[in-house]
Amino acid sequence: MKGLFLDNFYKTISNMRLFLFLILIVVTALLVTGNDTVLEMFVYVSITGLSANAVVSIRKDAEAKWSRYEIALPVTRNEIVKCKYISYLFWLLIGTAVAVLVTGLTVLIHGNVFFVYGSRDVVSLFSLGIGIAVISGSLFIPSAYLFGADKSETLLIVSVIAGFGITVCLIWLINRGEILNYYLRLGLFNLAYVCLFIISYQLARRIYRKKEL
Repeated sequence: MKGLFLDNFYKTISNMRLFLFLILIVVTALLVTGNDTVLEMFVYVSITGLSANAVVSIRKDAEAKWSRYEIALPVTRNEIVKCKYISYLFWLLIGTAVAVLVTGLTVLIHGNVFFVYGSRDVVSLFSLGIGIAVISGSLFIPSAYLFGADKSETLLIVSVIAGFGITVCLIWLINRGEILNYYLRLGLFNLAYVCLFIISYQLARRIYRKKEL
């Protein structure tokens, strides 16, 4: 299991350089200008972008025919799928940590001119960013196993767009309810995408267990 995680880790790292360079440019602009729109977009992109890079290993596995070798190792197919999800969560946490650090530096330099308690605050911002990333990953991983890793670029784009759309729909549905407390509604949104991630994992396990390699 540890070896599978390290394999995914090194495959992901090799694709990070350009993305991290672009992130550095945006961070520099953000710290200089303190623009609230740039800050919001940075949080979404850093969390979703870093976690999305983690699933690039699925495409590399297909190109190198790694999957045929992988199932010959002393690991089960369930463990292989579990490792993909653990790797995704690992990079999602890294992306979140980067976003938290940069947000803190921005507020420290420019003051708290970005957040309004109870409507547009830091909790809402990160809940939304993490939610989009989790939902996108929940859609992508089982889809890659179902339709083939060779279509990963298209599936990833579709998953991110769909993830954003589902996030908007979930928020709309929750806001239509009779729950008045803002943070309780936010908690329901968080619970919804956690449940979706668990369902996605179970679905991916079933698909990969029946898949012929």
